[in-house]
Amino acid sequence: MSSLVAIREPFRLTILLLGAVAGALTLRDALGMLPAEDWFALLWKEPVTPTELLARFAFAPQIAMALLSGAALALCGVLLQQAMRNPLAEPTTLGTSAGSALALTAATIFAPSWLEHGRELIALGGGALATAAVMLIAARGRYSASAIILGGVVVAMTAGAATGMLLALFTDYLAEIFVWQSGSLVQNGDSVALALAARLAVTTLLILVFLRPLGLLSLPDSSMASLGVRPWLVRLMTVLLGVALAASVAAAVGVIAFVGLAAPAFARLTGARTFGRLLMHSTLLGALGLLLVDRLSAALFDGFLPIGAMTAVIGAPVLIMLIRALPPDRPDQTVGWVSGRDASRLNLPLLALIFILAVGASLAIGRSQHGGLSVTPVELHYLIEFRGARVLASAAAGALLAIAGGILQRMTSNPLAAPEALGVSGGAIMAVLLVIVSTQAVDPVLLSIGAAAGALAVSAALGAALVRGRARPERTLLGGLAVTMMATGWASVFLASGDPRTIWAMSWLSGSTYRVTEEQALFSAGATVLALAIVPLLRRPMTLLPLGIETAAGLGMRVPRAWSVSFLVAASCTAVATMVVGPLSFIGLSAPHVARLLGFRHATQQLWAAASVGATIMVLADWLGRITIYPWEIPAGIIAAVVGGLHLGLLLCKGRRSV
Repeated sequence: MSSLVAIREPFRLTILLLGAVAGALTLRDALGMLPAEDWFALLWKEPVTPTELLARFAFAPQIAMALLSGAALALCGVLLQQAMRNPLAEPTTLGTSAGSALALTAATIFAPSWLEHGRELIALGGGALATAAVMLIAARGRYSASAIILGGVVVAMTAGAATGMLLALFTDYLAEIFVWQSGSLVQNGDSVALALAARLAVTTLLILVFLRPLGLLSLPDSSMASLGVRPWLVRLMTVLLGVALAASVAAAVGVIAFVGLAAPAFARLTGARTFGRLLMHSTLLGALGLLLVDRLSAALFDGFLPIGAMTAVIGAPVLIMLIRALPPDRPDQTVGWVSGRDASRLNLPLLALIFILAVGASLAIGRSQHGGLSVTPVELHYLIEFRGARVLASAAAGALLAIAGGILQRMTSNPLAAPEALGVSGGAIMAVLLVIVSTQAVDPVLLSIGAAAGALAVSAALGAALVRGRARPERTLLGGLAVTMMATGWASVFLASGDPRTIWAMSWLSGSTYRVTEEQALFSAGATVLALAIVPLLRRPMTLLPLGIETAAGLGMRVPRAWSVSFLVAASCTAVATMVVGPLSFIGLSAPHVARLLGFRHATQQLWAAASVGATIMVLADWLGRITIYPWEIPAGIIAAVVGGLHLGLLLCKGRRSV
């Protein structure tokens, strides 16, 4: 108890320091525009001079928007984490921001005139449709935390992949879309800020009215039912409130990630334990934090960097340093859904046969010189020479990511656990961007070395923390996610910079196999064989740890050692796949769930089945990317995310909740 008290006071002082610094920077910028008496005069008179107009209709609304957006996103994060009982939940988990981004991208490309009068309506419409799709998927699970999380991630990743596909086809719109996706608080008048303030006030009033049932969501569903509360109804209402806030912010200022994840985590560090205190502390931290980031961006970069990228770049390192002080919150222990069919009806040999057929089609069927589909009438060694490397690399990357995702999901009992949650992909992204900005040309060899070095550096750092027992599993996932979000922020800055190499970077970030060499393909294939051989050795920890850490320890397992070894295996698989074909992520999330839905429940069989599913999806995605818009190509990672997301969504709609 004394250690908890010792932790609270420094972080309460941190809140005061945060407010003081943000207020000082804001006051400095305000007085730099107008004297104090002129600011007071603007309260009752109309602005006349250009400086007064700028202060009244640009600077003041931007400050208000920073405070309102930060508070709304933090409030949204608390609601979603409370509803899902998962510390990894945040506003983007339900796909609201991704749906808004897809709608705006489509409107920018196909109907730009709509943006002049209905930009907010387009963003809100896209976010609402994405959320409706999540609710449709989650309905089969009576809106359980697991159902909502899985549906939200599926919709978010699928919508994001569809956005990437549009940008890959229409590259002229890259800069504009990425600036919006990275968030911008720049305002032209106060109408948007007033509208957001009204929505925030209504949502806050509803939260206060239903504060007691919302606070009960931290209890098991059976306990809530015994108190006369319908868990699924309260959870649905909580999610809808959070979605309304997230959609309002996305429509007003674009996509600003990380705030909804970081503010509740920081609030817990201040000693907030009850739901009411968590709401109050998170809202204050979110508002002050976003204001501070906005003023730092204006002071250091003259407002050039998008605010969403700045929140990730500045906030993620701070969160990583403070993860050790987080309370030991456990994610929702519901792993996911499974289908009622037995695995023997769709066993491993059949999955292997499907994989072989996919490889054969990818090698033999292609576009003719006239543009039509044809079976290439040449000998096998010619097909392997021209197409074998990318087919082999695609299969290996899909299998490795599926194995990594399956290990993480079983070890943490968290349906959100995936390779990107390790931070390994984020480390590769940052290393590749560093190589690009440090060199004059795109060197594939140097970039591959950089990707491997960045991925392995993050793996070694997080793995060392686990080996020394300084990180619990859920904190490791939170730290990895912070690394990935920071890397995404830097990537957004680079993609919005107008650098001519952004086309190559976009291709790599999307999972293209176009530049894969024979040596890289053979190396990744060897790593896949080794990973498949190691899987049976992890059978015992992957079987016992989903039962709980205490249960596994009671059965004689050395939990820190088992977690460390499994984590390092998953990190190594992700590092190899990232080095070869870029930071793919959706396969690692979807393939293990598909294997589980198909009836593979035993640890070893489930991971082998997931590897087969991941390899098949990636091979087919690479093939479709080559032939769909020939002679151009669509990156395999984008197609894999769209196809895998739609397939997983259909299986979730048809499945039933696991018991």
